[in-house]
Amino acid sequence: MNYPSGLANIVNTYGDPAAYLRSDGTVHPSWERITLDYSRLPESIPLGWLPEIKVSRMRVHRILSTPLEAIFQEIEANGDWKAIVSFDGTYVWRVKRGIQRLSTHSWGIAIDLNAITNQLGTVGDMPKEIYSVFQRHGWEWGGTWSRADPMHFQAAHGY
Repeated sequence: MNYPSGLANIVNTYGDPAAYLRSDGTVHPSWERITLDYSRLPESIPLGWLPEIKVSRMRVHRILSTPLEAIFQEIEANGDWKAIVSFDGTYVWRVKRGIQRLSTHSWGIAIDLNAITNQLGTVGDMPKEIYSVFQRHGWEWGGTWSRADPMHFQAAHGY
């Protein structure tokens, strides 16, 4: 799939959250109701900040529910599931770190994996077997950015 590039195309594809902003800067719950759906994982993954809890599904933009399932099914079919050691987030309403621009997590079009060893600003150790599957499916991997974010994958480019 060809995912959007730039803010205008992201808004055109995934919706405009500005219409759902409340005066305190939070988003109205109806944004989540109309925008998000669940994507199921073929096997559970430990939650990064509470590893005793296992995640078997994640909230993502409804457009991405099935495509994300296909990505994870391919990773599992390739025998690389064990390379995913933690789930560290998808949807969360927030701005990008250091700038006042919405994060792609605010649309539910980003996912973080293996955060403990793939911190922002580091090279990390994200296995090629993981990031190459996401890239093959049209997702952008943060490990290629000038300020690397190797835990991060998003279904959008140039933002």
